[in-house]
Parts: sequence; C-alpha cells; structure tokens
Amino acid sequence: MSKTVIAKVSWSIDKPLLMATHAHDTVTKMTDNPDYTTPDVTLVIMEAAATKLEVAYAARKNTAGGIAESDKTIIALDELLHTQAAYVSKTTVGDAAKMQKAGWKTIKITHAKAAALDSSVVGPKLEASKGGKLKSTAFLDKGAKEYITVLVLNGPFNVTMLSNGQIIVPVGTIAHIMSSSKHIVTFEGMPAKGDVLVATVTRNAVGYSNFSPVSTAETIS
Repeated sequence: MSKTVIAKVSWSIDKPLLMATHAHDTVTKMTDNPDYTTPDVTLVIMEAAATKLEVAYAARKNTAGGIAESDKTIIALDELLHTQAAYVSKTTVGDAAKMQKAGWKTIKITHAKAAALDSSVVGPKLEASKGGKLKSTAFLDKGAKEYITVLVLNGPFNVTMLSNGQIIVPVGTIAHIMSSSKHIVTFEGMPAKGDVLVATVTRNAVGYSNFSPVSTAETIS
C-alpha cells in the first residue's frame, strides 16, 4: 500500500499553551519561507490567534465568562492549525523536510482506509446547553487513537475527507472541526437557535474510518 507524508496533528486542545507555542513556532519558521508564499491562514492571523489564546487562558479564572472565552480561543486556534496543516501538506506535496523546516511534524499515512464503520454505528449523541454549548458523544471505538468531530452550521453536511485524513470544507460552508483522543468533545460559542449537523471520523493504526451517520440538533441561547 502506498503512503503519503503529511503534516501531523501534533497538538492537542487538551494542552492549549503547547498548542499556542506550536502555532507561534510555525509562524516564525514560515515567515519569509519561499516554500509558503500564500498560506491559507495568514501568519498575522495565526500569530494573533495564538496570542489571544494565551491571554484568555491566563485570565480564565479571573473574570466572569473567562473559561468560556478561553475555550472559544482554543477551538478557534485548533481550527486554524488544521487548515494550515492541510495547506502545508498540499503545498509541499509530501516533502517531509520542507514541512519540518517550517515547524510541522510529519506522519506517513496509508491510502487504504480502515474498515468502514459497522452499519450498527449511530451518529454522535448531541446535547445542547445554554451559552451556545454543544456536547458531542461519539461511538466509542476502543481501537481509536483520534476522534475528529465535524460540526456544520445550518447545513447541508457537505464536508468530505481525503484518504490521507484531510478534511475538505466547501467554500460557503461554516464548519467547526475538533480533534481529540477522547470521544466526547464540547463546542463553544455556537449561535442561538442554529441548526447543527455533526459527524465523526476515527483514526486507528490502519487509517481513517468513514464518516459516521450525521446527527442533528438545535442550539439554544
């Protein structure tokens, strides 16, 4: 089976300050780098998002709503890093040295998918709560190393995934993507009375699964 080298998701929302440090490092190493002339996420935006996370995280216990604001900045930076990782992988066409020089760890991904999810697998269980929160509980796969949860606002769910695990979001679609080692994740800052569609992909030692069935819910204020 052939393999492709891509930028690795080496950060985790569970360790936000390390995620911010990683973002700063990629900005430093991609600045004036001729291999990355038009990044999908501008370096100014990435730098600002990392700094905003650090400030919000440091103040999360000092003000009312501080934890919610901190969580919002964590999710925002996670999404930017996923977008930039896809750009880096696409631009370098699997050149590990170029990716690493720009501050990205790399991983070889097989083009073969893991076995399709069993037909008995249901979509993630969704639970909306006040403050624009939405908890997603995916099917628990004991062999999964990563859960990638994709939330689309006001549908349709037209997000797709390449065989190397990169998520493709069509222009005009509002999507939030969260990767975690845990099958339960919580999205923050969702608009009130909005329709959301959520599906999950799992990654194990073989590769990526198909998308789970799509679940729907309505957010509350």
